[in-house]
Amino acid sequence: MADSSEQKPRRLWKVIFAVSLAFNVAVIGVVAGVGFRFAGGKPPQAFEIGLGPIGMALTPEQRREIGRSLRRNPELRELGRSRSDGMIENVLEVLRAETFDPVALDQALAGARERARVLQSAARAAFVAQVESMTQDERAAFADKLERASQQRRKP
Repeated sequence: MADSSEQKPRRLWKVIFAVSLAFNVAVIGVVAGVGFRFAGGKPPQAFEIGLGPIGMALTPEQRREIGRSLRRNPELRELGRSRSDGMIENVLEVLRAETFDPVALDQALAGARERARVLQSAARAAFVAQVESMTQDERAAFADKLERASQQRRKP
């Protein structure tokens, strides 16, 4: 029979790994969602670049321009090419292994985290460039729209 003091740390590690897995799956979902959203050269439907109401306060044309900018970004093109690097196959292999290796799973998911970081950084730079191209009046109108959206979110 197993010692109860041995069971508690093992259970704790299982919980930690489950939470880690859930986080990494969420990251993969975000990366895959962005990939599907930009597929086919279509402009993003509701481009949000991770800035919440700030990104959504842009006009559809401004969001399209940011999307075009991201599609022209060579770093993101390379990211799209590396999609077929076998990450999913590696994750499946780790999940189906006789004994679960959390370190191997974390390493398999590291590519998704890096892709998300690169995408977020590129999206933020494209957003800043979009705002930089605005006139003073356009920036003021954008600020007003953002303020209204922010106030509406606070209302119950």
